[in-house]
Amino acid sequence: MMSLLYDTFARLCAERGLSVSAACKKAGVSPGILSDLKTGRKKTISVDTAARLAAALRARLRARDGAT
Repeated sequence: MMSLLYDTFARLCAERGLSVSAACKKAGVSPGILSDLKTGRKKTISVDTAARLAAALRARLRARDGAT
């Protein structure tokens, strides 16, 4: 089961014409982190990782409803 986080990242990559691997490289993030999200081994990523990925994709980060 893919996570919503991975699905969103993959969709943003596709919209920008990048593979997930290329976006990870651009962000300086290990592709293994996204692979773990995709396969369900991880449920979350750090704020720093999310910020790096968002910057690489020129996307905004926003808190999920109910987040504290």
